[in-house]
Amino acid sequence: MDEEEREEVGEYKLQGLVGRGSFAEVHRAAHRRTGAPAAVKAIDRRLVDKRVHDGILQEREILRSIDHPNILRLLDTIDTTNMMYLVLEYCDGGDLDAFLHKHGRLPEAVAKDLMRQLAEGLKVLRGRNIVHRDLKPQNLLLSTNGDDIVLKIGDFGFARLEQYAPALSHAYLSLSFPIHSDI
Repeated sequence: MDEEEREEVGEYKLQGLVGRGSFAEVHRAAHRRTGAPAAVKAIDRRLVDKRVHDGILQEREILRSIDHPNILRLLDTIDTTNMMYLVLEYCDGGDLDAFLHKHGRLPEAVAKDLMRQLAEGLKVLRGRNIVHRDLKPQNLLLSTNGDDIVLKIGDFGFARLEQYAPALSHAYLSLSFPIHSDI
């Protein structure tokens, strides 16, 4: 991480490394006063080029603009000279990929419910002309709420706002399904 292996970031006390990538680390954290869990994504500015930096800024803006139970929530952002920190909702169930490796095949009812939740999150993104561009089991995070599993779409680093998405989708559907077109 740097600045020199911080134990705290803003109002959050770091509790342990969850994962590491080429330019970022994710730490489990807790709010100093409330104890509320969080995940802190620590991004070293010195290790990212302009394209990646712009993607991180886009991710931050997208997450700031959405409040939906099936989209990972951004709780706070902290910027320093060398580091950018995204404080995110902590998902105690890990990602869908790890969950499937651990538990194997899901009962049909659970699989249907997770896909319904994914569809709800995608519906919100579609309504805002946001294209995720990196949907995969590793970017679908799980939280537990009693006996329920809540799926959350995360990692919006490759996401883009698509100005022409509705028109293109309509044109594609018209070409793909001519029986429904006016042609």
